[in-house]
Amino acid sequence: MTKTSLTQNELFANLISKLRAFFEGNIYPAAIAAVVLIGHLTALEFYSFILVILAACIAFFVSDSVKPFIPTLLLFLYLVSYKHTPGYPSWSDYYSQTYVVVTAVIMFSLLFISAVYYMARRVVPKMHPKKTPLLLALTLLSAAFLMNGAFTKSWTPLNLLLGLAEAAVFFILFYLFYYGLEGENVNRLIDYLCYVALLSAIIIIVEMAAMFISVDGIISDGRILKENISLGWGISNPIGNALVILIPLLMLGAVKCKWAPVYLVTALLTCACTVLTLSRNAIIICVLIFTASFITVYIMSDSRKLLCSVLGGGVGIALVAALIFSGRIGELLQHFSLSGSDDSGRFRLWGIAFDNFLSAPIFGRGFFDFRNDAIGTDMVNFIPTMAHNTVLQLMSSMGIFGLGTYVYYRVKSTLPFFKRISREKLMLFYSVAALILGSLLDNFIFYFHGPFLYVVVLALVFRMNDYEEEWIRCHADDDDEYESEDEDEDDSDGDDDYYI
Repeated sequence: MTKTSLTQNELFANLISKLRAFFEGNIYPAAIAAVVLIGHLTALEFYSFILVILAACIAFFVSDSVKPFIPTLLLFLYLVSYKHTPGYPSWSDYYSQTYVVVTAVIMFSLLFISAVYYMARRVVPKMHPKKTPLLLALTLLSAAFLMNGAFTKSWTPLNLLLGLAEAAVFFILFYLFYYGLEGENVNRLIDYLCYVALLSAIIIIVEMAAMFISVDGIISDGRILKENISLGWGISNPIGNALVILIPLLMLGAVKCKWAPVYLVTALLTCACTVLTLSRNAIIICVLIFTASFITVYIMSDSRKLLCSVLGGGVGIALVAALIFSGRIGELLQHFSLSGSDDSGRFRLWGIAFDNFLSAPIFGRGFFDFRNDAIGTDMVNFIPTMAHNTVLQLMSSMGIFGLGTYVYYRVKSTLPFFKRISREKLMLFYSVAALILGSLLDNFIFYFHGPFLYVVVLALVFRMNDYEEEWIRCHADDDDEYESEDEDEDDSDGDDDYYI
């Protein structure tokens, strides 16, 4: 009986070991990406969603690392199909159907329970006030999120709900990844993040190609209509920013990971897709981020010949295409000449945000007290109408308390990228910079996709610094030991001098 029981225990342990290896390996992110892409293209995202969440729940139970949750977090939003877009242009009621809502509540509840179990097992025991980075900054910022619109007549429980969601992203997710990645090989983690970024970019590129091929109304009278660009999970500007924040990771992967040409070609295609979103915000940032990324990897890497050859080939193809299809390309991108310096209603939004701040300067008027007619239409979405500017949105929704805590947090969370500067830290910083710069003309920092990547990158950078400090400490101890041995040898010879 004991022998049989032992055999069963061994079989179970072997099964857990194989599951852990699968979830922490490179096949799992590719499998998640495939499920997400198939769900999006076939509009069967309901079933893909169930599979992705169930896999994440299992991973939380069998894995000691939070690494398997990275592809889930960064890829699952791409599930939403064009057909079932809850907002413009499809206005689908799919996500308000009872069975969809009930299933989503059940699945997210299972995910929450699994995450809590993992944090109780792997995160909470390690937390200590003196050894927890950003604790004061994140506590203050979370308090500001929770108090958005406090003490105003227009306060609504929705303010608290969105504040809780934002605090969960910035506070809980950061510590989930910071402690959940402890003990991981930092170098391999960077490779893994670049790999997931590659999968993300491929998903968006394929989804955009499918949109242009299959959706009527994207191209009309020979030109692309920006107002009809949508992938279900985002419209023109969010798609553009989702692409741009991946470029530095793709460029880093090109000089650090296997399949370097694949990373480089995907980076160039990502830039091309950014242009096709017709988002001026994303295109400007794309030029800046790609240029900074290329210069950094060129100077700080040995793959200069590959970088120049692939980039030169991409530029050559682009020039040839521009010459052959010059008229056609001009028609397609006619949006830029037609829109000119149009602010897309931002100046009006900024004015409303500032007025809101003046009427409630301490804690703001809350996220849900921003006039829904501010841009001439009601916004049917999971996120309320916002100011399209981080600073003004903070002032409007969270007042001077929110702005002050955010500035403090921003300073404290930026400094680690420049502690013992390296190629990897610079490239990770460029990804974060693309999100922050884009948010000066949009709401990306308050959405969830961009901040999801941001907290993973931030946790990884803190882990890099911890690893470096440990390495320095260990080598300092070795030097002290070596120095002590030399002193003993010198003393035995009757000489007071010693050499290091």
